[in-house]
Amino acid sequence: MNSSVFSILLIRHGRPDLPEPYKSISSYLRSYDESVITPDSNSVPPPGLISRASTINRWFCSCLPRARSSLALLAPTVDPVVSDLFQEAALPEIEKPHLSPLPFWLALSRWRWMQGRLPASESYPECRARARKGVDLLVDGMQSHTVTALMGHGFFNFLLSKELKKRGWQLKQSGQGFWSLRILTQGED
Repeated sequence: MNSSVFSILLIRHGRPDLPEPYKSISSYLRSYDESVITPDSNSVPPPGLISRASTINRWFCSCLPRARSSLALLAPTVDPVVSDLFQEAALPEIEKPHLSPLPFWLALSRWRWMQGRLPASESYPECRARARKGVDLLVDGMQSHTVTALMGHGFFNFLLSKELKKRGWQLKQSGQGFWSLRILTQGED
């Protein structure tokens, strides 16, 4: 018996070109959320991702500018389903000591938010519930398509991946960083 293998590709956006230094984490987060990816921003999709993009039957995309502009660079002719369900989990705004590195404070902020110790516009349980709805949209939106992709964000793609695995999808590839790719499959040859 020959059945189809269904694949969902979760792709993180490219590297935004952001000015530095930042006066506060809140100014960094604002700039990051408003940023776009352009060919001259020193962030282009890797060749392997470009060739894989041509095999994708159905596209979804976060509503945030960095995801939409990344998809426009990767696959300029596609007409994706754009949804705010796929936007990145908001980080709470905390003030960091001036001399400490920004990545440390961003990671600490995310960790404390996950534990419920820092308020944000969306709690961690609310974000996980949104990820479940996002997975519903991805799976239902596949219809007869065997390969579906989302241009999204690092942490939220991680939450989507966890939810897909709970539903029986197999993680075949995992990556981190800008333009990273997570591939999950279901079905067998």
